[in-house]
Amino acid sequence: MSGQSLVEIFCDGNDQVGFGHIRRCLALAAKLRKENISVRLTGLSETAKKNLPVPEDEQAKASIAVFDSLAGIDKNIQNANEQGQLTITLDWFGETVPDINIVVFPHSEVRANIATYIGFEYIIIRDEITVIPKTTQHKSNKKVLICLGGGDLLEQAADAADMLSDRGFEVTLIQGPFAKKRKVASKKYTTHINPANYSELLANCDWTVVNGGGCFFESLCLGKPSFVLPQTELEMRIALFAQQKNTVLGIGLRQLNSFEPVQLDKVAQNGIKLLDGCGLERITAIIKKQYDTGR
Repeated sequence: MSGQSLVEIFCDGNDQVGFGHIRRCLALAAKLRKENISVRLTGLSETAKKNLPVPEDEQAKASIAVFDSLAGIDKNIQNANEQGQLTITLDWFGETVPDINIVVFPHSEVRANIATYIGFEYIIIRDEITVIPKTTQHKSNKKVLICLGGGDLLEQAADAADMLSDRGFEVTLIQGPFAKKRKVASKKYTTHINPANYSELLANCDWTVVNGGGCFFESLCLGKPSFVLPQTELEMRIALFAQQKNTVLGIGLRQLNSFEPVQLDKVAQNGIKLLDGCGLERITAIIKKQYDTGR
């Protein structure tokens, strides 16, 4: 890798920000490599580093630095700018201005020196999800998948699983790698910890209970109607936006209820219109254009 032009992707993940940043950066790195672009993935925290592959050739200098973290990277972006690297950020609203800023939802002013890209069309959906056939027709409403991201910050997943299983639903609970584990596993539903067959479990459910991040977006992409339990203020804003578009079943644990197949169909159809699942290709094209120009 030494001597070649390089894209370095910095990302974070822990029990506070979840696993979504790591997951989508792994997907982005894999896509860039398919385009014959040299990539190095670097964790911004010790927890992130433990959940990423060991970086190759750590001495090689990157021409492009991509940052995926909600906070704490102003200095990193500034240093990269000063070193002459092109800086690209994902969903960044901090003080330091990058060259290019790619944002799913404009929580506040989106700033960049060269270009901004804003919208759900830039949501990164992994290839293992996009290859699953989409569906908007539901004969059943019994199979529910619960996944509140990598951390389940508000610890609502088990409560939701208890509520729905008590009402006769066939519940599958997925806990992410940073979620706090229950001391006693429930016999009322199936629990998986960061399962390797997540995409299969998602494909086989009728509807989902999710946070307002990656799990929600993947459900939208596949036509899986979702009930949203936002874990942060940012996720709540996204959930409310989606609700205005009639692409969620409801928001908040107190509103969690049962839904008829006709309701699931309507929300699923609206969801597919909102998110086409091509964000990974669009972001790769943006980076590749800059990579080819600067190489």
